[in-house]
Amino acid sequence: MAQMNPHLILHIFLPVLIFESAFAMEAHTFFRSFLQIVTLAVPGLIVSSFLTAVLAMNVFDYGWDLKMSLLFGSIMSATDPVAVVSLLKELGASKQLGTVIEGESLLNDGAAIVMFNVMLEMSNPYMTEPTPTEIFLKFLRIAVGGPAFGLVMAKITIIWLGNIFNDAITEITITLAATYLTFYIGEAVFKVSGVLAVVVLGVTLSAERTVISPEVEGALHKFWEMMVYLANTLIFILVGVVITEKAMNDIQDKDWFYMLALYFGVNIIRGVTITFFSPLLKRLGYGLTWRNAAVMTWGGLRGAVSLALALLVYRTEGLETEGKKMVIHCSGIVVMTLVINATTIGSLLDVLGMTDISPAKRMAMANVVRFLQETKNRSVNMLKIDRFLADSDWSAVEFGTLISDPYHSKSDQLNVEENFDLKPHSHCPDCLHSFPTEPSPKEYKDMFQEATLRKLKAQKVSYWRQFEHGMLSRDAVRVLVGHAEGAMDKPGEYVNIEEIKKNWQMTGVYPYLKRKLESWIYGKDRVKRTEPRKKWRQIIYKITLSGYFEAFIYSVIILNMVPVIIEFQINEENQVFFAGNASHTNFGAEIPADEINNGTYDGEWVSYVYLMNSAVLFLDYRRALSIINYVFFGIYIVEALFKIISYGKIYFKDHWNQFDLFVIVLSVVDIVLELGAGSDEEVVEVGSAGGDASGGGVTGIQLLKIAKIFRLMRISRVLRLFKALIPRIITWLDERINRKLSFGYNVGKGFVCGEEEVSKYVDQMVDNKAIARTLKDVSNRQRLEVIKELGLLQRTHPGIAISVKTRQSIRSVLNVLRDATNEQREGGLLDDLEYALLEVIIEEKMKKLMKLPASIPPPDPMTILRNVPWLSGDEKLLTFIRVSERFRRLTFDLANM
Repeated sequence: MAQMNPHLILHIFLPVLIFESAFAMEAHTFFRSFLQIVTLAVPGLIVSSFLTAVLAMNVFDYGWDLKMSLLFGSIMSATDPVAVVSLLKELGASKQLGTVIEGESLLNDGAAIVMFNVMLEMSNPYMTEPTPTEIFLKFLRIAVGGPAFGLVMAKITIIWLGNIFNDAITEITITLAATYLTFYIGEAVFKVSGVLAVVVLGVTLSAERTVISPEVEGALHKFWEMMVYLANTLIFILVGVVITEKAMNDIQDKDWFYMLALYFGVNIIRGVTITFFSPLLKRLGYGLTWRNAAVMTWGGLRGAVSLALALLVYRTEGLETEGKKMVIHCSGIVVMTLVINATTIGSLLDVLGMTDISPAKRMAMANVVRFLQETKNRSVNMLKIDRFLADSDWSAVEFGTLISDPYHSKSDQLNVEENFDLKPHSHCPDCLHSFPTEPSPKEYKDMFQEATLRKLKAQKVSYWRQFEHGMLSRDAVRVLVGHAEGAMDKPGEYVNIEEIKKNWQMTGVYPYLKRKLESWIYGKDRVKRTEPRKKWRQIIYKITLSGYFEAFIYSVIILNMVPVIIEFQINEENQVFFAGNASHTNFGAEIPADEINNGTYDGEWVSYVYLMNSAVLFLDYRRALSIINYVFFGIYIVEALFKIISYGKIYFKDHWNQFDLFVIVLSVVDIVLELGAGSDEEVVEVGSAGGDASGGGVTGIQLLKIAKIFRLMRISRVLRLFKALIPRIITWLDERINRKLSFGYNVGKGFVCGEEEVSKYVDQMVDNKAIARTLKDVSNRQRLEVIKELGLLQRTHPGIAISVKTRQSIRSVLNVLRDATNEQREGGLLDDLEYALLEVIIEEKMKKLMKLPASIPPPDPMTILRNVPWLSGDEKLLTFIRVSERFRRLTFDLANM
């Protein structure tokens, strides 16, 4: 065990530690504090490393130069505040402070390892010292490439997890595999920072945690917590064994003094570093108070990363002596920071007043305790009349179920009922009665901010509950939680209702493209086609509207492209001239084209072209193409006539029909030119010795070049295929728009449900009636405003609302079926195998809901009536409603509802 390679310690345990910390953080708080974290993790690390190097050079007498001291400084600057962050969460201290400390540790580890690798190369006598340019490029590749690669792996993992539904083993395995693959591929293949890559992986998955099934998320977090516990335990055991065997025997008396001086030095250096950057830190993220700075200074613990890096130096050839001293001092600092700093951080928080509970929080807790007390009393009263429990020792029950207020000390718990009333009172000197007084403006502000904060937290809980029950989509809950967290960053603020509305307001490229394409196809005013009255026109009308007719025309257009392509490939320049004539050709006597064009050849000649490796007389080739062109032109004429007969004047108002006519006009000009150049063409194909022939040949080639331009314009016929493509593009755009609208409707519905749930508990959140009334009024106003917007959305896009409601109804029924199946198993009516089979069927149906169309056509009125429970199955009554003149369908405007 003592011979274990330190690289194994880093590569086995570090990915687990890094990913769990990144994944457990709230992504919103991390991104808001990102600039603070980067400031402490990169420039802060450099300053801290340099000051530690200066300390080592001036205090230690080991003869270390600046490079070796900087190597030691990079090792000692890697923080590991796991115990501090855990204590901050336990004591209920600022969540933002804990995020900054933990986020700094994550990026700090990555930056420390990068700096360590650079300084190790420069300090190793057996390695070539890199140039400043090489150092800069390497740092750039590692620091930028690591996060970029981590982001790519995170997106791949998100797509992977998105296709898994409620499979704990598979989802946990994917996150574990993604963590190690990201670290190893980044380090070994791309030579980037594996630590930074895993940090980005963890934070991105935390931001996109809705890709993890709600039923699996709890087990996933427990798994990673267990992995971190095992990793921390094993790494300290392994490092302890290595240190005990390799370094303990070489500790000198002066090393103990150096270790103590180093302990005070690293704490002072951390304080100096934070103080140096405090003017910048105050203006970034959530800001920085002197109390937070003091906690960050004292909470800069050292841990596993520093120990592993020190062991790497010790195992590096040529640095064994220096590495041994680094292991000794690093181990001492790790032990002292864990024993001293970690155990006293709670007392520091008490001294700084960071664990004090505000009156608003005390009042909120007192309300909850009162509610629990009332619930307990109701439960006890019910049990006292139970035939089996009536003779219980109710005094013991009362004592064993007493819930005390955790925000009060034991001296305050003498009378529980007194603790419930936290309002300030005034006493009348005459009648000696006391009565509650109104809070001061500052107290009212604190109470209001605490109440809004608790309301926002309750909204977040409601959103996640809706997501767990399948009532909210993954993207919708992410948006709603993001809006709630954004409001929580601003004391006393509510969820911005205007930002909520933007989720179903259609802007951007999709609506623009759809409008342009529809305008292009249909024009500004769509003209409705009407069936002609004459029978023979009705027959042609039905033919033109049939899908077979349209498919035939498109097939003709595609076939027409074959001769057009041949026109491009074989033309006048591809002619080969031979001696002789069309009847008797000497294929062994090829004549240069220049002699034919210049009229210098004084014999008979004939022109050929090669088509599919066969020589074809050019005259026959041109005639064949002309005949084919006439056939296609005739089909286009017939198509246009059919449509003109069917649609009448409406035909000429359609843009596509106008384009069809334009193509026909081009074809007419093409044919006229081709017929006009026909006499000259024959002279060109077959020539004889004589001035007229040569002169005629030249004139024919010139005329054919003019006709060739129009022949090549036949390619425009293929553009007619876009007529079939553009409606499909519009359909695709409709699907994208419907998804956006469906998502927005889902967000609005989730917000309304959250407001309705939270409004029930406002009175328990705050004891001040004025504040409670204000919160209820704002909640009701926002809820009604969103309901109005959703009503307008449902009116213009009824299929969107039907889709969302259908999805919610299916999921609600499936939730009931799953609960009922579980009850059957618990009741012994199903064994585990049978339960598993039914669970798989139910979950498969839940998974299919993810692919439900974004828009479903609304049902007709009779279908809606058939779904009314008291009308279902009563066809006689339904028929009466349908045919009776007493009943008519009415459409109500929103203002009349």
